[in-house]
Parts: sequence; C-alpha cells; structure tokens
Amino acid sequence: MITLNRVVMATDFSSRSETAAAFALELANRGDLEAHLVTVDETKERAEAALKSKLEALAEGLREHWAHVTEAASPSDSTLRITQEILYDYKPAAAIRAYAAAQEADLIAMGTRGHRGVRRAFLGSVASEVIREAPCPVLTVREAEDMKPATAKHIMVPVDFSDPSKAAVRYAAGLAGRLDATLTVAYVMEKEGENAGYGFKPSVFGTAEGYKRARKDLRALTEGLPVEASVKVLDGNPAEALLSYVDEKDINLVVMSTRGHSGVKRLLEGSVAEDIITTGTCPVLVARDFAAQVAALPVAGEEETA
Repeated sequence: MITLNRVVMATDFSSRSETAAAFALELANRGDLEAHLVTVDETKERAEAALKSKLEALAEGLREHWAHVTEAASPSDSTLRITQEILYDYKPAAAIRAYAAAQEADLIAMGTRGHRGVRRAFLGSVASEVIREAPCPVLTVREAEDMKPATAKHIMVPVDFSDPSKAAVRYAAGLAGRLDATLTVAYVMEKEGENAGYGFKPSVFGTAEGYKRARKDLRALTEGLPVEASVKVLDGNPAEALLSYVDEKDINLVVMSTRGHSGVKRLLEGSVAEDIITTGTCPVLVARDFAAQVAALPVAGEEETA
C-alpha cells in the first residue's frame, strides 16, 4: 500500500505552491494526516510576524479543503494536523530536503514557479535541486491558472522499461487503486538511432516488430497490479509525445522516475522528466526511484486503448 501520511508543503506563497499543497491533500491517505507547511527565508530580513500570518492563512485554507476532501468520512477517521515552520537558510533546496528527511516525509509538495526577489522562485534551482536529491517523492505544480485542486482521476506513468520506471508503475497503481482513478502506462517509440537506451535495440525502433514488442512488454509490466491499467505506445520525441497525450486524454497526474536506462537523468540537463515538469500543465509526481515506496516491481493491465 502506498503511504502518504506525512507531507511537507513548501510554499513561497505563490498560487502554484498553494495549489500543490491542496492537491497533496487530495492524494494523501485518509485518516491521521500530518502536514508540514514550510517557507524559507534566505535573508533573515523578512518580518517574522508577517510570515507567520501568511502561513496561518494558508493553513486555514488547507483545513477547509481537507474538510471538503474528507466530508464523507467521520471526523475521528480523518484528522489533519498542520505544523507551520519558517526555515532560515540561504540554501532553500537544502533546507527543504533536510526538513523532509528529519520528518520522514512521504511526499514533498511544491510549485515550480514563483516570484523572484523577496519571494524566491521555485523554478529551476530550488525545484530541481529538491527533486535531484529528495528523500521522498516530490509533487510539483507548474500552472495554477484555471486549475482546481481535484482528486486525480486519470494517472499516466511513462516507462522506459528500466527498474526505476517499473517501480513508478507500482507506485502509481497504488495511488490509482486508492483514488479509484484510471491508470495508463505509456512508452514512446523513438526513431531509429535517436536513443538506444529506451528498451529496444535501434534495429526495431519504429518498426511493426518494435510496436508489437512494446505492447507486449507493457502488458507484462501491468501484470499483478492491484488495478487494471491500459497501455499505450506513442512515437516521436518522448516529452512532446507524452505531453500531447496528457492534453488529449485529460490526464491530471503524471507519475514518473527521473532515472532511466541512460543513468541518472538529472533535471535541467535535458531529461524527459524535466521537460514534462517545466512545460506540462498537469501536476507531476517524481522520484529518482520509487522502489523505497513500493514492495516489488512488475505488474498488469489491459489491451492498448486509443
């Protein structure tokens, strides 16, 4: 079972970080939820009283949202405890990671764009550094405009058949089962020679044999899952193909590993995960490897769906 009982919500008070915090409540386990609402003061020049006031206002909004999320449950079965912390550190990413590790957090939620200057942006240096060495999965939200925090109803997991991507499938399946969401496992078939690390030899890229093998291997990945999963083989540039499919199918959560056959695919160094996080419009939940959050790998599904 996927455990999301302790969540660290990093905020710069931008609408994106607030939406990320609310979305995290949608994904969390019902019951006794421990939320840590944190902001980072890099300069120690900001008014502490003003920061505390902003944290309390955000916390109150999250309590109201949690009440809405858990309205079908009895109060005794769904308790939200929110701890508010101001972290003083000139290295925001390191402070957030260290705090999450100390709290043994199951998830870090944060926006991937904010305000520069007084309020540090969570785009680039902070977001990527948190994800790069985070002690747990990280939920990111890039766009907040027109986005209403709502339970994920269609989850997609991009895979390249590496062990980290297989672990991501099991993690996503656990979420889908608890949220009663649809799950799609997707693979992108690239052109011959573009990327020999995506599971197949260059000789089968883009061929009928390659597509047939991809569908077969995807179905094998979905065997044994606690939920049914559809499989989809796409083609072209991985990030572009996946983002297009996200928009086409109204997918509202992408779960993926930032590691693959090419080794450690670090964000802001051309990885597929980076492109999806920085240009996609739906929340993205990433980890270097989800193996620590799930038992064993491989898994189960259905026929490819259009």
